Amino acid sequence: MNKTPVKDIAEALSMSPSTVSRALNGKGRISEKTKKKIFDYLKENDPESIYLQKTKTNHTVGVIIEFLSIEFFALLIEMLQSQFATKDIDVVLGITQGSQELTNKYVRQYVKNQYDAIIAISLFRSTIDKDELGDIPLIAFDIDPIKEGKCDLLFQSDRYYGAVISTEELIQAGCKKIAYFTNTYLDEVKFKGFKDCLASHHMDFDENLYIASGSFSKNSIEDAKMMTEYLLGKQYEFDGIVATSDRRALGAIIALQMYGKTFDDIKVVGYDYSTLAQSFKITSISQDIEAITTNIFLAVMSYIDPDAYQQPIKKLFPVSLIRGQTT
Repeated sequence: MNKTPVKDIAEALSMSPSTVSRALNGKGRISEKTKKKIFDYLKENDPESIYLQKTKTNHTVGVIIEFLSIEFFALLIEMLQSQFATKDIDVVLGITQGSQELTNKYVRQYVKNQYDAIIAISLFRSTIDKDELGDIPLIAFDIDPIKEGKCDLLFQSDRYYGAVISTEELIQAGCKKIAYFTNTYLDEVKFKGFKDCLASHHMDFDENLYIASGSFSKNSIEDAKMMTEYLLGKQYEFDGIVATSDRRALGAIIALQMYGKTFDDIKVVGYDYSTLAQSFKITSISQDIEAITTNIFLAVMSYIDPDAYQQPIKKLFPVSLIRGQTT
């Protein structure tokens, strides 16, 4: 069978070769009108073209994430994969372990294979060069990883408000000196929410109560135990802990119990409302994972089939506090 060169079709129709290539291979956000124009050209000028002998129905989405150890992100990917499966869309997962080299590797792989879209999830420690993406859309969750410029769509939970209501919960429970447990690579949005809430109640922030683990910590539960023991050993006065994950909250709780402390003495709020929070009845911040996954899915589908799917509008998702027994 003949195979008319892409560049010849592009020249004849005054289109870019990349547009023609993606249309012929069923990749990317190409309008049905443009596709029809290209295939009509082939029917008239090259009816034996291999492109007319096949109809490409499979699509692929590439996902890049730093770690799967955070339950929320693992569940998010699982739910995304389930939604894409309903449309027979394959999902390829790349885990970077915080490595820029691996991030670059996955981007090159996804671009070379002309995936329909790339989803970047919480890439705090690596960036993506927009020029390398070509015309493949990048949809991001949590943080925009583009080195210069912006990604095509950025979805976020309201981390600022999550920190505010975490802190407010402790203040309303009577806490006067509140510690903040985090890790060093995390963005400053939650921390700002924490400090702003304290300020709104005319409460001073004690820098001695800001405790951070290492960037590449593999065990935030054990880290939080040591962080709590450090505060207790220094005999710093505190009666509440805002933890930026449920794992840190659980580690703090374990250490507090080892030292004979109760939640009457020191209260704790976690983040993500994971199975840990549910099992140990930890007060925690819940993210609307169903809304997040649905909107990311619709965003990708709007590139794959723009005539059938509209661009999603919602990009910032509310959070809520689920009260357990730790406050």
